[in-house]
Amino acid sequence: MPIIDIHIHLSDIDSFHQTALDLSKVDYTAAGLKAEFDKNDVVLGIGMGVTEQTKGAFPDSASPNPMGLDLEASVPPFLMECVGINPNMLGGKDALDELDRIEARLQAPEVAGIKLYAGYYHHYVYDKIYSPIYELA
Repeated sequence: MPIIDIHIHLSDIDSFHQTALDLSKVDYTAAGLKAEFDKNDVVLGIGMGVTEQTKGAFPDSASPNPMGLDLEASVPPFLMECVGINPNMLGGKDALDELDRIEARLQAPEVAGIKLYAGYYHHYVYDKIYSPIYELA
């Protein structure tokens, strides 16, 4: 039976590289992921966008919106992306620019949704900071 993996990461984050190398023993590249997908009958993956501006700062409160899959230059054709949202960047003087970038990215054909990192960034999903994100959705 074909499988859709609905939560993967393909981000250039040190801890992700270390986990792949030391624990998972997988090739942490798009080609490596595609090989694993092919071996296990996975036909599509949904990647959760998350980025770091400072190595080791995951979750990085300075990451601009939207956060995407940044391990490769573009989203591989066997993946779709949920753009990650950094709520810390939604309340400042550049909030409108942040929202404009999020809205523009949501128009891309490879984007499937929005990812809130409520467990990492300390904002409840019902926090008013997310109201403009819900309006975009």
